[in-house]
Amino acid sequence: MTSFLSARLRSRSSNIPPLNVKGAKKRQKLSLRDKVVSVNDENMDISPGHDKGKKIRKNSENHSVYRGKENVNDFGQRRKEFPDTKKDGVLSKIPRKVKAFGKSDLQKAVLQKRPFHDKGTRASRSSFGDVFSPVPQTANDTLPMEVDHPSLVIRDYMIRIPPGVENIDANTYDIFHCPHYAQDIYHYLQTVERHCVIPEDYLEGSDVTSHARAVLVDWMIQVQMHLNVSQQSLHFTVKIIDRYLSLQKVSLSTLQLVGISALLIATKYIERFPPEIDNLCHLTDYTYGPKQVLSMEKIILKEMAFNVNLPDSICYMDRFIHVEKSNIREIELMARYILDLLLTEMHMVQTPASLLTAASIYVSRMLFGVDEAWSCGLAYYTRYAEADIRPVSCNILGILSKAPSSRHQGARGKFSSTSLFGAISRHAVLQTSHLFSKDFKL
Repeated sequence: MTSFLSARLRSRSSNIPPLNVKGAKKRQKLSLRDKVVSVNDENMDISPGHDKGKKIRKNSENHSVYRGKENVNDFGQRRKEFPDTKKDGVLSKIPRKVKAFGKSDLQKAVLQKRPFHDKGTRASRSSFGDVFSPVPQTANDTLPMEVDHPSLVIRDYMIRIPPGVENIDANTYDIFHCPHYAQDIYHYLQTVERHCVIPEDYLEGSDVTSHARAVLVDWMIQVQMHLNVSQQSLHFTVKIIDRYLSLQKVSLSTLQLVGISALLIATKYIERFPPEIDNLCHLTDYTYGPKQVLSMEKIILKEMAFNVNLPDSICYMDRFIHVEKSNIREIELMARYILDLLLTEMHMVQTPASLLTAASIYVSRMLFGVDEAWSCGLAYYTRYAEADIRPVSCNILGILSKAPSSRHQGARGKFSSTSLFGAISRHAVLQTSHLFSKDFKL
């Protein structure tokens, strides 16, 4: 009698036809989700959308997929049934969509008549149907950080512009300069460049010497002018060459191939239209073919693990040079000329690119007699004090004094153009007598 009443209660809650005690009529087979709802209705409260769900399921039972007699789909093909197993008198039928929640755990939930909670889902403990709609976080979890939080106070103090320093991003309306995030971006670049330091002895044990490297870089400066690519592409090319030489030993016969392949990678990364591969092969007098260039390009990228995030000196120049507006044209040309001269110097490879840029601007301002060579604004935006750049500046003065008699005249010839660079490499302030005069001191 008790089993009969329980069967009547289950059928009434889940809209199941009543059981025939005499056994003349077999119980209608149900899907697992209907049985779960019946268990849920027996032990728990009915959710608001339960009545609507029952109507949808009732209509779907008339579909060919749910027909017991006609086990075919809409295309007339015979449908494969799911494996049926009986445990303790309860039919366990697992649809494919429910398998993602874990077959064994779901079966146990049905057999033990308890709600199933998936490990990767925050489900409510009030009803089983909440598994399919995860509970949102509480209001306390989504509240924004308070304005007076200690970490925000510290960050606001660190990024605050000191008194007397002009905010160079305040009047910048060019979206490509990212005025709202510019300072954070350059701080990030200065962090990245310290993780990409090339060791001092990276050419030790290789056929490539410092002289061979200088010859290649001097030739690359002339190639940059011939192909009319940007100065940043040139400096990025040299970065890639040094990075590859520090990772792989290269013979002298393939050094030029490494150079033009690195130039191809750099121009693809920076330029809008990179040069044609056939033009690069023509510059080598067809010593290498297009297939060799493409093959070396793949080898370089694989050796570098496709990590081409190498900050160069020119990307810092575009920002640092606009901190102070005094005589900016000549100072910028002189600083760019100094950076090109430093490319052939192997002992300057280990110096961070931002420090080289800051030192070149500092020397340029000293050469043109600016009253305050290193202002508070330059110290704030470059993150270097004057004491940090003095040792590098002394090395730059020595390189400038030796430039007229150097074997490598690529940079000096490039900046001797009057129309493009105002013949800055032959300026009067670069005379040896002026560089080492008593009035000019670092």
